[in-house]
Amino acid sequence: DKVISHLQMDWEDGYGVEVNRLLPFLRDVSAIEKQHAGKTIVHCRGGYGRTGTFFSCMILEQLMAQAKDLSELYLNLEELVRALRQQRQGMIAHPDQLETILEFCQELLRNQYNKA
Repeated sequence: DKVISHLQMDWEDGYGVEVNRLLPFLRDVSAIEKQHAGKTIVHCRGGYGRTGTFFSCMILEQLMAQAKDLSELYLNLEELVRALRQQRQGMIAHPDQLETILEFCQELLRNQYNKA
């Protein structure tokens, strides 16, 4: 049987989003991915800014989950954004969205540090 799950998050076009709203949403997506192995489709109205921001945060969370400790972690947000933009021009379209990624990364690092 194939399962289709639809999750939606209110997030104004052209802006970032609060990390305290994004993190639980991303964790819900991850839980569904684990429960139902398959593909995830992410899209916003234009398919650039919010989509790229969400993908960036999703990738960051996966990288941190794979690291055994913080000393093994190498994060280069500029490379991440560049790689996403090679896949689709315009990913992470606004400075507010880049700020969301930075704040998300800081929150993940705080969580990892508090676990240690």
